[in-house]
Parts: sequence; structure tokens; C-alpha cells
Amino acid sequence: MTTSTDPLDAPPLERREGIVQGRPATWWVAGPGDGAPVLLLHGSGVDEGRMTWGPVAAILAGEGLRVVSPDLPGYGGTQGFGRAAGVADMTHWVRDFREVAGLGPSVVAGLSMGGGIALELALSQPDAVRHLVPVASYGISRRTPHMRLRRLIAGRLGRRGPAYALIARSAFVARGLIRRVTASRGPVDPGLVAALQAAARRQVATPALAGFVSREVGPGGFRTNLTSRLDEIAAPVTFVHGTRDPLIPVADARRAARPPRRLLELDCGHLPPREAPGPVARVLLDAARAGVQTLRTA
Repeated sequence: MTTSTDPLDAPPLERREGIVQGRPATWWVAGPGDGAPVLLLHGSGVDEGRMTWGPVAAILAGEGLRVVSPDLPGYGGTQGFGRAAGVADMTHWVRDFREVAGLGPSVVAGLSMGGGIALELALSQPDAVRHLVPVASYGISRRTPHMRLRRLIAGRLGRRGPAYALIARSAFVARGLIRRVTASRGPVDPGLVAALQAAARRQVATPALAGFVSREVGPGGFRTNLTSRLDEIAAPVTFVHGTRDPLIPVADARRAARPPRRLLELDCGHLPPREAPGPVARVLLDAARAGVQTLRTA
């Protein structure tokens, strides 16, 4: 076990290592071991657990929650599948990871791709999820407004290590990518730029995005669309979505969040955990505390 020296990680996130499905895996933990558990799943592209969820994890850990955020296969220090992998593959991995990490029923949140995985987890293993928080979630849309552009960019970025290397070397390129994803109107957080570049350096040799896109994005749209199954989810569901999200329109979240499901709309783009960590953490904190209260009164 090592402690991260990333300046964004406060209190420090601890790196854990283990074997999941016979392959090396890494994950990040924060907070007391006996705290109410919160499982945080990152997105696709240039990402990893602590990059997406570091600021939120710091808030939750400071409130006494136990935070666990894995690097999904092909990201961070977790070995990939060695083949194209979609939501179903990732969800199966998360189910096995929960056993390795010793996680019981948890508040589960996921960003983008991670949101789709979280939704699938709630459907396939309902006893694993105490409260579901899909954030800027994949899995609730048929298409994106920029489907062709998304496939082109993802294909080039995902298959070419040099593209990751360029992001790693150039803060200018990293800022430009962040601006596109966040629809930013102001200065870009230099800490996020540094985190993106660090994640890109770790992904140069094993880009996972192309495999995900090849499995999940077809000529007619996204292959995973769980909107028709949302009523099957037993746990409470709170969607969180940016009103300026350029990849997954907020209108899709509004359609998905029909009662009893809820929706928190934030004035941000596709990265609410980094653009608005306080409100996102509040949703998770309230969900965790409600779960603890339910257990005490049961």
C-alpha cells in the first residue's frame, strides 16, 4: 500500500493493489474503514479513479465515510481485458472487485461510462446498491449530438498511444480537451490539467477507450440504453447532470429521472465531480446517511 502524493488528494487517498479476475488491479480508498461505504466509478477516455473522484472523496472521507474508487480495467494501474470491453464486461469486473475489496451494500456513483456500469450493477446485483447516483451517465441515451465526432475522436485517441503522449506533454492540449468536455466558460482548473496529464502518461501503453467505443457505439447509436429498465431498480436513484453537458444532453437525464427517481441539475458540463464537487458530495453524503438511518431503524 502506498499513499498518493497528488496535491489534489486531501486527505491522502491510499492506493491498494490486488488481483481481480486473475489480473492486477489498483484502487483508491479514503476515510475510516468502518464508515458507510461509497463506491465511486470513473468514466472512459483519459481517466482513473482518483482523477475523477479525488475532490469528492476528500469531502466524503472528511465526513467519516469509507470511499472506494477502483481504476477500471485498462485505466490507471489496472490491467485491461486484452480485448474490446463494454458495459457488461466492466460490470462483471466490478462485481468481482467488490468481493476482493470486501464491499457490502454501498452507495454507488458512476461518472459517464461509470454511470452506465452503476446502472447495470443495480440491475444485475440489486443487493450491492443501497443508493444509486448516476452522474452525467452513459446508458440513458440512444445517441449523442456529436455521435460521428465522438466515434472519430475516440477511435483516434483510443488506438494511438501518441495521442495520449501529446496530452501528457502539452498542458495546452490537455486544457483544450477539458474545455470541450466541460463546456468551460472560464479558466480551467490547473489541478485538473495536471491530473489529466498524469492519467494520460499512465495510459500511453494501454489505451482502453477504442475498445469501449467499438463495443458500445454503433452506426445507429449507443448499444447500451437502460431507460426501459429503470423501473426495475430497487434502490433509490438520484441522477446528477450538468445543464451544459456537451456529450450526454441533460434532456436525457430529465427523461430518465421520472418519479420516484430524482435529478440534481448543476451548472456545469460533463465532469460534475470535478466542476462541482461540493454539490455532488452532498448528494452522496445524504444518501449514505439515509442508508445508515434505515439500517438503524430496521
